[in-house]
Amino acid sequence: MNKRICFINSSKEWGGGESWQYETMLDFKEKEDIISFCSPKGALYEKVSASGINTVSISVGNFSYLNPIKILWAYRLFKKTAPDVILFNTSNDFKMFTMPAKWAGVKHRLYRRDNGTPLKTHFINQFLFNNGVTSFLPCSTFIKEAALKKKQDLIQADIIEVIYNSVNLKKWDSLPSSNLELNKRPEEVIFGCIGRLSHEKGLLFLPEIAKSLSQNTPNFKILVAGKGPLKLKLETKIAKYGVESYIELLGFVESNKAFIESIDCLLLPSYWEGLPTVAIEAMASKKPVVAFDVAGNPEVIIKNETGFLATPFDTKEMAEQMFKLISDPKLRKTIGEAGRTLAEKLFSKEVTNIQLSKSFHLTD
Repeated sequence: MNKRICFINSSKEWGGGESWQYETMLDFKEKEDIISFCSPKGALYEKVSASGINTVSISVGNFSYLNPIKILWAYRLFKKTAPDVILFNTSNDFKMFTMPAKWAGVKHRLYRRDNGTPLKTHFINQFLFNNGVTSFLPCSTFIKEAALKKKQDLIQADIIEVIYNSVNLKKWDSLPSSNLELNKRPEEVIFGCIGRLSHEKGLLFLPEIAKSLSQNTPNFKILVAGKGPLKLKLETKIAKYGVESYIELLGFVESNKAFIESIDCLLLPSYWEGLPTVAIEAMASKKPVVAFDVAGNPEVIIKNETGFLATPFDTKEMAEQMFKLISDPKLRKTIGEAGRTLAEKLFSKEVTNIQLSKSFHLTD
């Protein structure tokens, strides 16, 4: 008998959590009864409703969980829709829906977390973890450790399970792989960065990296796909370091697959990554990854096997790692193939959806 699984997300923004929910709903909708509670003002609502999934409009604020009328509304909503499982991944939804769901008889209440900030230890969180949430699903070991940084026993160990971010490899492989049109020189190695031009992505390190690398070889280019508030600042710094011929800002790119297939290696200069999905995508396409050794990066990038990890924010060391890949085409191939093998083993949807099915208790 199909289970009714309710995905809850009141955020109006589109980010990693919303993308994960959307893709996961699509993965399960053929076999299970999926329903989505989301904000009518968010991109998630448009995507989910367009896919034919039953969609319910919700509006939740920072303090909605303190409003008895809102609590009663949530309780009645669960009574009406009668899900077997609910899953949420924002703090507001965790506080708003956990107890009304329990009171309404929803058996399994899952909190997925991809936020790297420590959980607060106030009474409300302690009460909800002890009395409401039945499973806590961080998307990496780093996220789990970060969540429990302030209080190690805030969440019972037996309800915690790390389920990695992942890529649907069958879908990835089936996507069109037409490369971008690049004016690539015969000996040139292309490094690519993809993501929002914002502080946490560390893109302002690129001019320093390019300057350092250019002292050893001219045979490289760094392509940056994405847009955001740091564009002007990045352009200014590129000019300051005189590396205009080595760094090219492409703006928004429609297809991650087309971009990744067009480069030779992925460059990840981020300050922080909960678990870098773009690195998994690169590994799926057998591209080596060079990143700083921070946050969730070492859970995906196995040092000297599926890529290179530089000392955090040491631009000279990162340039040295990039030079190794430029100098050795066989090394690029070996590391790329090892990345694909690891992606199939740990970071494919086929693997993580089996884990998620158990958390959903689909075989009960």
